[in-house]
Amino acid sequence: MVQEVKLSDKSDLKNDFAVPSYKDWKKQVEKDLKGESFDEKLITKTYEKINLQPLYTSDDIKDIPQVNNFPGFATYVRGNNASGYKGCSWK
Repeated sequence: MVQEVKLSDKSDLKNDFAVPSYKDWKKQVEKDLKGESFDEKLITKTYEKINLQPLYTSDDIKDIPQVNNFPGFATYVRGNNASGYKGCSWK
């Protein structure tokens, strides 16, 4: 006879599971690859010689200055219109 297990109605995944660090995650992935190279199996190299990682974290963008910029404000990296293209269609 199989015992039925009922999950609570209010599960909280953030508190129910520990958040692994990138180092822990990579260690587990390397174990799961069973000797295969992490770089060869999971890092995608584009034609433009950009290495696409299998996982990105907030640490990957911490040194990018335009992350906290908004459209319509100087340096204009995200455009010169504060509402983006919402207020105007294709030009």
